[in-house]
Amino acid sequence: MTQHSKRMAWFTLTILCSLYVIAYVDRGIAAVVATSLSTALDLSDTELALIISSSFAFAFVLAAVPAAQWMDNRDRRYGLAAGVALWGGATIACGFANSFEILLILRAGVAVGEAALGPAAVSLIADMFPGERRAIPTTIYALIGTLVGAGGLALGATALDIGHVLAPIVDMDAWRLTFVIAGVPAVTIALLIVLAISEPPRSQASDGEKISLMQFARYMRRRWNFYLPFYLGSGLGSMFPLALTSWAPTLLLRAFGFREADAAYVIGISGMIAAVTGTLVFSMLARRSERLAPGQGLLLVMAGAALFIAAMAWAPAAQSRDLFVLGAACAIGGWTAWILLPLFIVQRFAPNRVRARVYAIHPLCTSVIGFGLGPMTAAGFSTSWSGDHALGYGLAALGLVASPIAALCYFFCYRAAPSLLGEDDVAAAGDGSTLPAAVAPS
Repeated sequence: MTQHSKRMAWFTLTILCSLYVIAYVDRGIAAVVATSLSTALDLSDTELALIISSSFAFAFVLAAVPAAQWMDNRDRRYGLAAGVALWGGATIACGFANSFEILLILRAGVAVGEAALGPAAVSLIADMFPGERRAIPTTIYALIGTLVGAGGLALGATALDIGHVLAPIVDMDAWRLTFVIAGVPAVTIALLIVLAISEPPRSQASDGEKISLMQFARYMRRRWNFYLPFYLGSGLGSMFPLALTSWAPTLLLRAFGFREADAAYVIGISGMIAAVTGTLVFSMLARRSERLAPGQGLLLVMAGAALFIAAMAWAPAAQSRDLFVLGAACAIGGWTAWILLPLFIVQRFAPNRVRARVYAIHPLCTSVIGFGLGPMTAAGFSTSWSGDHALGYGLAALGLVASPIAALCYFFCYRAAPSLLGEDDVAAAGDGSTLPAAVAPS
């Protein structure tokens, strides 16, 4: 790498990390203002879950693979900038929505824009940093994700507090201003991407080697016994922690009398502490398990994380505020495995020219199954109980069902992994053409 390319690589990584933070804030901002939003628009818990998570998740599904297809074959700067501008603009527009239907559409717009970030980041990092130097930037990017997975709620609470200060000045509801404040940074960075970032050359394959969606489908079908349980584990393992993060501020307000912003601060700050701890623990476990079972150790760690999260299912049912926060933080810490480890799993097993698309399915599954169905399922389970803690009981039931099944999925994935690790240098795409060999992370 030249000195100029080194500076550009680290500058681009800084932009990607900043976007990761903003994406989680804009994704979770509806959970921060959920109570005010529900009161202003007269929403039920089911409608609130649709706005907080489900509309986002299902739109993400529609956009994720086409976005990854663009990142694999076209200029990644323009695809990323367009996505960032869309999600920032849609977040700002949420502050002016006057009906459930309009807010639902705008939240879907946020999801379509955010679908571009993950595939772009994985692809750009892989091509801007040589193999022997890729582990550090990949870990940094993944660490940012673990921190803001729950920490985004604390940043959202800060935006809400600023909204309360500005509301009397601009004559606008604080929750509406919160959406506007949260959306502005993304729109600003979208312009910076186009003006300041350069498109790096792609590694391993020449620009003329385009892998079509049909070839990609054949590749995935031939390796279904690995990828199917991997992606099911991604979704099912995410249901409880993402539902817990989405509903925790509302549960703290209903069951323990917290102020809206204070509830988000508590979950956000405790979640960040747990995320740092989880990152250190899972990184250590991953290294040690890889020594014992090369190529399969990461999958064993994922299975263990799912069982740990299942053990924390009691937390939302706790009658003590402190026990609830402690257990929720532990569950969030366990979920850091879903942010940290799949990046390395994909870089180990997936060929370069399909790497972005292979990775895109992971957040797609965590989005549609975990984020889309998790909060809705918990709300559905909660109807079996009554009172201020009903939502907590629904969350606990979800954790006891979904997380153990996720652990079983990773066991099947572990069993199938040797067939991928034993492939030749060139892996068949399934129709007589070839794909580059998968590259293990350095």
